[in-house]
Amino acid sequence: DAGYGSESNYRFLEDSLPEHTALIPYGTMIKENSRKWKSDDRKVMTWDYYEADDYYIDSKGVRLNFNAYRKGLISMDLYVILKSTSPKN
Repeated sequence: DAGYGSESNYRFLEDSLPEHTALIPYGTMIKENSRKWKSDDRKVMTWDYYEADDYYIDSKGVRLNFNAYRKGLISMDLYVILKSTSPKN
């Protein structure tokens, strides 16, 4: 069940049992630790990020600049704010 790795469960464990370490993997933890995931050029997590100027450079050397924040509908009652990027021309 994906609910075990929720933030509220981690917080409960940290607050209630500070002497213990939580060993609850989150939903994609095993995938993210695989060699295939880490070498996938399409994953933003494998790109270089430059915080000072707020841009990414992907594995092909394309610079993706911050463009705008966008509001996206995930479900009927859940919205997410997305950080949109665009390639530098």
